[in-house]
Amino acid sequence: MAVAGVPGCSLLAGTPQPRFLACAAAPPKPYAVPLPIPEVAKPVRSVGGVGFYELVERAADMELLPGLRT
Repeated sequence: MAVAGVPGCSLLAGTPQPRFLACAAAPPKPYAVPLPIPEVAKPVRSVGGVGFYELVERAADMELLPGLRT
């Protein structure tokens, strides 16, 4: 199937297209901060070859953009 003239990457009508959002903070330089890679999760138990994991949800202050805590 050939599709021409479709903006963005979605072929579904009504799908929001990517756009740059206005922000008071300047965008960081690409690849200026290393991507944190977490440890590989270990299952708390396994049954029949299926791993079960426990996830803890908690509030935290994070620095998503260098110099800005949110």
